Amino acid sequence: YQAIIDSIRKAAPTAKIYMGLPAPVMQCIWRRHQEKYLQMLMPYYKQLAEQNPDIQIIDVHQAFMDLGDENRLDYYLEDMLHPNPKGLEVIARTVCEAIVNN
Repeated sequence: YQAIIDSIRKAAPTAKIYMGLPAPVMQCIWRRHQEKYLQMLMPYYKQLAEQNPDIQIIDVHQAFMDLGDENRLDYYLEDMLHPNPKGLEVIARTVCEAIVNN
């Protein structure tokens, strides 16, 4: 991830960089794709943001968590990994708000 950030800075030194925290993994049908593994990565994303204080975090994960446990499943495809069109609207709205408010 740091290499990507460095490449962006090199190619476009004045670019504003946003880092999205991924949507939660629901009851995914694939064992390798589970929320517990995503949670293991979250500290690294946050550490990366601390090391790069000019980066704006877009917390897509929290946007989905805010939907509430009973409603969240309605925002995923049948595989419970990928957001469906309603979920994509949540992502788009979250990204748009972050960009407009920054």
